[in-house]
Amino acid sequence: MKSRCLAPVIILLAAAFLAFGLCRWSQCAKPAPSLDVLQDVSWLTRTLNLTPKQELEIRKLQETLQTRLDACNSMHCAARCQLGSVLFTGTNGTDKANAMVEKMCRAQAESEKATLEHIQKVHQLLTPEQQKQYEELVTSCVCTACAHQPRHEK
Repeated sequence: MKSRCLAPVIILLAAAFLAFGLCRWSQCAKPAPSLDVLQDVSWLTRTLNLTPKQELEIRKLQETLQTRLDACNSMHCAARCQLGSVLFTGTNGTDKANAMVEKMCRAQAESEKATLEHIQKVHQLLTPEQQKQYEELVTSCVCTACAHQPRHEK
C-alpha cells in the first residue's frame, strides 16, 4: 500500500521540479558579460576573432589605459586621504573637504573619459563586422553595470 502512495508523490515531485526548471530557464536571460571583460585582451581576441596585429595594438592601448587609470586612482586616493584629515576641522575644514571631494570627482571623471577614449580607439582598429559585435558587447556590458532598478528605458 505504501508503494502505491509513494509512486504518485515521486512523480508529482519530479514533474514540479521539471516545471520549475523549465520556467526558470525560459525566464532567465543569459547574463551579459561584466565591464571587466572589455579589458581582457585574450577574451576579446577569442570573442572578436582578432588578428595577431589587432591583438598587439589592443594590448598596447590597454597598457596606456592602465597607466592612465592608475594615475586617476592615485589622485583619487590622495584626495580621499586628505579628506579624512580635514573632514572635522571646523568651518574652514568644510571648504577643504568640499575641495577634496571635487578633486575625487575629477579623478573619477578622468578615469571614465580615459575608458571611453580607449573603447573608441579599440573600435577603430576593428573590421566592420567586429565593430558591430564590439558595439553590442560594450552596450550590454555598460547597461549591465548600471545599478538602476527597474531597468531604464533604452
